[in-house]
Amino acid sequence: MTFVSGTPAPDGASITLGIEESPTSRSRAQEAPDELLGIPVEFKAEERAQTTTRVRTAAPLVAGGYMEGPTSGDDMSCSTGYPVLRYQDSQYNMITADHCTDIQGASWKWGGGSHTVGSSTFQAAGDTDLELFIEPASLSTWIFVGSHTDASTVLPIRGYVSPVGGNSVCYSGSRSGLVCANTLENSDTYNCIAFLQCYWTRWSTQIDGTPAAGNGDSGGPVFVPLTRPDDNTIGAYGIGIVSMIPYPSPATCTGDPGTGTTPDEGRKCSANVGFAPLSRWASAQSTHQLVITTQ
Repeated sequence: MTFVSGTPAPDGASITLGIEESPTSRSRAQEAPDELLGIPVEFKAEERAQTTTRVRTAAPLVAGGYMEGPTSGDDMSCSTGYPVLRYQDSQYNMITADHCTDIQGASWKWGGGSHTVGSSTFQAAGDTDLELFIEPASLSTWIFVGSHTDASTVLPIRGYVSPVGGNSVCYSGSRSGLVCANTLENSDTYNCIAFLQCYWTRWSTQIDGTPAAGNGDSGGPVFVPLTRPDDNTIGAYGIGIVSMIPYPSPATCTGDPGTGTTPDEGRKCSANVGFAPLSRWASAQSTHQLVITTQ
């Protein structure tokens, strides 16, 4: 049995325990107890709660949404990245975090449903934490810009810029949601997240110390929101994808805290975040182009 919830009676004389039992488990040798530590208990079947995040299973794919897929160890969740177009056949692909999976040809799903975000390939050009996912079921030129529970508020992708030290950028991961006011460092640094798994990374610091990104946000868009002068509407200008946070990072996360009740038990987040600059990829390859909206 897996504990799901505990609800005390109004007078405190008993407690009701919600439990989830695997349908494939073997029969217990003895019945569940009628009391624990002298307190009467009653068991009821209940399903565990799911983490609240930008889970959307319908087309089209939007940057900064929840996706999940396999690695050589276990399934992993990340965030969707930017749409790109392959020159040779005008096929739309997606560029997201390379470290999300170590398997080539693995199919990842949009929102945990059946809608595919594409199949993993290999580290993209530029020596940074970017990877191409090919043949997605659909793509859009939008970025989620609401909270981690908002799967409808978006901005159009209107262009791309290179990172400049001192500038301020926004992060939009599927589990943290939108966090802006992140000030960029002056130059890229080379950082390793595992043995022989190293990337060129641009780091930033959130000016108020707010955790800007963490586990599950990897692959999500980093961008600058700018106003278009001719109609005063705001659009997103892409600059990179969420890549890494310092270790250890015990800060309580913005958005979804994860499964634990303390920072040590939940997912890991930080006000200091490193991202993979799209400019490194764009200048090192000639097979794809970044896609913008016509809106």
